[in-house]
Amino acid sequence: MKHIKRGSEDLISYLKLIGSNGLDMIIDKNLEEPYIIEVNPRFQGTYECIEELLGINLLEAHIKACEGELIEIPKIPKDTYSIKRIIYSPPERIKLKNNIDITNVYDIPYKGVIIEKDEPVLTIITPKDSISNVKNEVNNAVYLIEKEFKNDKKVN
Repeated sequence: MKHIKRGSEDLISYLKLIGSNGLDMIIDKNLEEPYIIEVNPRFQGTYECIEELLGINLLEAHIKACEGELIEIPKIPKDTYSIKRIIYSPPERIKLKNNIDITNVYDIPYKGVIIEKDEPVLTIITPKDSISNVKNEVNNAVYLIEKEFKNDKKVN
C-alpha cells in the first residue's frame, strides 16, 4: 500500500494538482503495480466517506490547500471501511410520507414531496469495521427504505 500512496503523491505533484483529487486505479493480482485509469482534479463522489473516515472537513482542507497550507492527513484506523449508496425511487411516482428514521441516511426529502419514478431519493453512508458489516448495514437500510416506499402513496 505504501507504493500506491507514494505513486499517487508523485502523480499529483507531477500534474501540479492542488487540494482534493481523485485517482481511479485498477489493481491486477498479476501485476506488481496499480494501473491508473483516470485522474479527477475535483471532489470525488465519495466525498462524505472520506470525511467520515478521516474525521476532517474536506472542503476546509481543500480551501487551505488552495491557499498553500497543507493539513496533516489523519491516519485511517486499520480495518475501517465506508460505503456510499444512493437509493432511487420505485418505478412509479410516489408522494413521500417520510417516516424514514435510519442511522447514516442523508439527503432525505421533505415530507409530502413528490418523487418522480427512478429519481434519487436519499443517500446512505456507513462506516464500519469490516466489509461484511458495512454491507449488512447498507442492506438493512435499503430494506427499511424500500419497505417505506411500499407504504407511500402512489401518484399519477
